[in-house]
Amino acid sequence: MFEISIKKLDLEEKNKVIKRNINLDTNLDCFILVSSDSDKLTENLVEVSLDSLVDKISKNNTYEDFSIALENINAYLKTWRKDSEKVEKVNMII
Repeated sequence: MFEISIKKLDLEEKNKVIKRNINLDTNLDCFILVSSDSDKLTENLVEVSLDSLVDKISKNNTYEDFSIALENINAYLKTWRKDSEKVEKVNMII
C-alpha cells in the first residue's frame, strides 16, 4: 500500500517548510522534511526525493536502495548549486 501525507508548516519565518510521510511498504515508512528560503528549491527537492524513493526502495534491499536514492538527491543538489546564481540554504531530513 502506498500513501503520502503532505503538510506545509508555518513557523513564522521566511523559510518554506514541507513535511511528507510516505508509506513505501508494510512496516517501511519514509519521512521527509525540507526547509529553505527558496520556494522553487524546496518544491523541486521534494519532488526529486519522491522520484528517487517511491517504488525504488524495497524491503529486501532497503539500505542499498536508500543509498542510491541519496546519491541521486545529492547529484540534483550539486547541479542546482552549479546552475544557481545565488547561494541558497536548504535543510533536509530523510
